[in-house]
Amino acid sequence: MWIRFTQLPFFFQLFGVASLAMILPSAHALSVENFAQARSFFYTGTLGLFLLSMIALAASNRKLEETGVQQLASLALGFFVLPLYLAIPEYDAIRTTYFINAYIDMVSAFTTT
Repeated sequence: MWIRFTQLPFFFQLFGVASLAMILPSAHALSVENFAQARSFFYTGTLGLFLLSMIALAASNRKLEETGVQQLASLALGFFVLPLYLAIPEYDAIRTTYFINAYIDMVSAFTTT
């Protein structure tokens, strides 16, 4: 499983790590009995892992080799698209903000600024 994960393009590796990382806030919200936020993070993370497994299954019979330009495009795609995915549970948890605010918050969290 680990070998197949390392053979995926860089964007999908980032997506998998982000999906797996959503289990931690879900477990914390569950421990403090905040069930709505726990569900939001858990469902988003589970859906992300499901989509990643479907993509890995579809790409399993091909040898994917990324060039430098493809890796750069994958990184740029990660900085624009991945925060969209990461903002979903935050937007659902806060409920008093707009999605663009959650997106910008996830961009700043993703770039650690």
